[in-house]
Amino acid sequence: MDKTEVKHFSSIRFFDILNWRKWRTLFVIFYRKWHITRMIIITIWDKFFSLQTNDPILFVDCGANVGQSFDWFKKYFNRNNISFVLFEPNPNCIKILKKKLAHSEVQASLISSAVGLQDGKTKFYGIEQDELSLSQGGAIHPAPWHKHNDERYTTVDIIDLPKFLKKKKTKTTQIVMKMDIEGAEVKLLESMIKDDTIRLLDILYVEFHSRFFPKAERSKLALREQNIFQSISQKGVKIRTWH
Repeated sequence: MDKTEVKHFSSIRFFDILNWRKWRTLFVIFYRKWHITRMIIITIWDKFFSLQTNDPILFVDCGANVGQSFDWFKKYFNRNNISFVLFEPNPNCIKILKKKLAHSEVQASLISSAVGLQDGKTKFYGIEQDELSLSQGGAIHPAPWHKHNDERYTTVDIIDLPKFLKKKKTKTTQIVMKMDIEGAEVKLLESMIKDDTIRLLDILYVEFHSRFFPKAERSKLALREQNIFQSISQKGVKIRTWH
C-alpha cells in the first residue's frame, strides 16, 4: 500500500468514526425525546382515565431529591383534590425542597426521611464526601455507583412506609406513588407484595436500578425486578417504569 492509499484509507476511517458518532448522538436525542413523549402520554392517560374520582387523592413521592419529579407530576395531577407528600432523606436537599413547596400552587408537604420497613434511624450513603452534595445516587444501602464504607455515612430518619400508607388510606380514596430510592426499592416492594400492602396503591411509578450494578449482580437483580413488576400488575396495581 503506497502513501496515497494509506492517506485515502485513513480519511475513510476518520469519516466512518465521525458518522458513527453522529448517528449515536442522533439516536440518544431520539431516545430521550421518545421517552419524554411516552411519559407525557402515560401521565395524561392516568390523569384522565385512572384518577377519575373527585374524592381525595394522595401522591407520595419517595426519593424526591430536589423536586424534579414533583415538578413533573404537579403539572399534570393539578386538580384540587390531589395532594402531595414528598419523602427525602438527603439533608442537603431539604432547604431547596422547603423553598419550592413554600411557593407551590398545589397542596404539598415534606417529610425529611427515607422510606423502608420500620421507623427509626438508618445509614445514608453517597453524600459523605461532599457536605453540600445533592446527589441523586444517595442511598440507604451501600451502592456500587458511589464510594462508601461503614465509617463514612450520614445518619437519617427512616419511616415505615406500609404503616404510613395504611394510615393515609383511611383518609384518601386513591394513592399514587413515585419511587426512586436507588436500589432499595427491590427489598421494599417484595415485602409489600408479600404482605399485600402493595394493594394500598392505585398507581406506582418506579425506577429500577439493576442496570447500574456490576455484571455479576445485574442479571439476578433484573430478574427480581421483573418478578416485582409482574406481581404488582397481577394484584391490580397499575405500574409504570419511571426514569
